[in-house]
Amino acid sequence: MHEVSLAQSLLDVLEESAREQGITRVHRVKVVVGQWSAVLPEALSTSFELLAAHVGPPLTGAELTIAVNPAVGECTTCGERYDADEKGLSCPACGGTARLVSGTELYIDSYEGE
Repeated sequence: MHEVSLAQSLLDVLEESAREQGITRVHRVKVVVGQWSAVLPEALSTSFELLAAHVGPPLTGAELTIAVNPAVGECTTCGERYDADEKGLSCPACGGTARLVSGTELYIDSYEGE
């Protein structure tokens, strides 16, 4: 389950950022996960919660919110944008090949603290 190592990496980044900003306690963290990122939001949330409970200040008890970005494809032939989860990487408008423009990301969107 790679979500444990992802959660640890998120906590490491947050801890460094909080220290740089003079934040002594992080209350909430918002993370964006792409629909096709191969990250299970529930597993990431559970891992984050368990690790944050034991990591120490400033992250002890930080609450994680996960927003899932949909997979969006864009045709390289006609430029059509569409829901890739329903259509895959074949353009529904012209049948051309598409590329993902959204849906594989994983990033910290924001965090709140004092």
